[in-house]
Amino acid sequence: MNTPLVPIQILSAYKSQSGQRIFLPQCMALCTPDTQQAIFSIAKDVEAKGGQLFLSDLFRSHDMQWQANLDYTLCVLSRYLDEKLNSRNHAQNAQH
Repeated sequence: MNTPLVPIQILSAYKSQSGQRIFLPQCMALCTPDTQQAIFSIAKDVEAKGGQLFLSDLFRSHDMQWQANLDYTLCVLSRYLDEKLNSRNHAQNAQH
């Protein structure tokens, strides 16, 4: 039995050229219903404490995951990965 994926509209860690936060791209804005509820609950808790939840990634199709792995393996990831969005920086931002 497969669990259906539902769309979720949430701001991403990415910004437009004008510096405005953009929503998570539609191709990555999919999750299971229980994950959607959990994300909205976490976002509400974060907002209650004066913060805002941004996601950098959520869903990747098989092809997207294959491409990401290939990019990592071939060391071409840095070509289009903003230094501000690396995992270490995510952890540092979460502490502030």
